[in-house]
Amino acid sequence: MHRDYLGSIVMLTDEEGNIAERRHFDPWGQVLKVEDGAGNTLDKLTLLDRGFTGHEHLQTVGFIHMNGRLYDPALHRFLQPDNYV
Repeated sequence: MHRDYLGSIVMLTDEEGNIAERRHFDPWGQVLKVEDGAGNTLDKLTLLDRGFTGHEHLQTVGFIHMNGRLYDPALHRFLQPDNYV
């Protein structure tokens, strides 16, 4: 697993260091592009459902589960209020 400075999983490699999957996100967590090791475009995250900032992507509905609240990268907003503010 290779992460960027936000902790997003941007690349997965096998035991020998070969690229298995490469991921591209916009600044709000929307999946822009997923590629396999050969550079072929995939329609979703395939090897691991975690991605932007290391959180779980609920790909069927387009949300990110951020361990307490759901986030919509298309709206750039959380779907629930923060209970601790």
